[in-house]
This record gives sequence, C-alpha cells and structure tokens, in this order.
Amino acid sequence: MGGNWKLLGALGYYAFDNAVLWASFQAYGRTPSVAVIVMGYLVGSLAAALPIPAGLGAVEGGLFSALVLYGAPAAPTAAAVLLYRGISLALPLLLGAVAWTSASARSARPWRSNLVASRASVREPSIRPRSRRATS
Repeated sequence: MGGNWKLLGALGYYAFDNAVLWASFQAYGRTPSVAVIVMGYLVGSLAAALPIPAGLGAVEGGLFSALVLYGAPAAPTAAAVLLYRGISLALPLLLGAVAWTSASARSARPWRSNLVASRASVREPSIRPRSRRATS
C-alpha cells in the first residue's frame, strides 16, 4: 500500500467517521452492532451527494433513516446522529480557525516589517513648478 496512500487515507477517514458515530451511540448508552453502524453510515451518507451546503438536514435525515431501517432504536439514534454531525462539523471548523490564526499571525509580522521598511526607503518626489517659456 506504499503507492496507494490516497486509498489508505480514504479508508482511514471512513473508519474514523464510523468510530465517531459509534462513540456517539456509546454516549447515549444504546449501541447497535458494528454492522448496523457501518451499513447505516454507508447508506445514510449517500444523502451527502445532495447539493445542500454541508449537507445540513439531508445527511442527518439519511443517517437517521438508514440506521433505524437497519434496526437501531429511534430515540438514541436521533441523539447520536445529531452529536456525530455536531462533532463532524465543529471539529474541522475549530482546527481550521486555529490554523488560520496561527498562519496569519506568523505571516503578518514579516509582511508588516517589509512594508514599513519599503515605505521608509521610498522618497517623496519633489514637485517643482514648471518654468514657463516665452514663445516668440
């Protein structure tokens, strides 16, 4: 698998996403079998193909419906799906905000010092009035 690192990344993403969904069920005390979680996630995440920003509403409905269809109890499933979606949307948002703040703070300092240095080295052009020539 040395050359297929993209495939390894996709499988890791799928496995960790299922693990977060499983942990969400664990938080509410009614965990269905791993097969139900895996199939429910696989079928339910097809709703993410709908052209809705971040799949809000569609993914939750698809996951909930698929998990209940495969035998998960309805009330814990609703709570677990909402917790899972909260984590899956908030975690990248928080990590992105930290990365953006860190990168902008790091790159802003040299930029400002270069700007100040370049402005200090630029001399203002002197404006002299034009002399008028007399035309004969």
